[in-house]
Amino acid sequence: MVRAIPSFGAFNTPAYSDITFQLLGYALEGIKGKSFRSMVEDGVLKPLGLNHTYYDTAPDSVGLIPGSYKDTNWGFRLGDGSP
Repeated sequence: MVRAIPSFGAFNTPAYSDITFQLLGYALEGIKGKSFRSMVEDGVLKPLGLNHTYYDTAPDSVGLIPGSYKDTNWGFRLGDGSP
């Protein structure tokens, strides 16, 4: 059994991960034959004109949080569990 230490303590970070949604994403990718990212961008963001909504971390130039995403602890990656 492999045990992993949590990346962050509870209530200390905006990080959130839910394995159920990750599995749903894998299933959708298999059914649709395209990446989950492209499904979100092509099926939700573009049709709704959400030009300043990003699948990944937004560029620092459009951020509303003072400082860079690395300085403010928004710069972590959860792999396939992100976003």
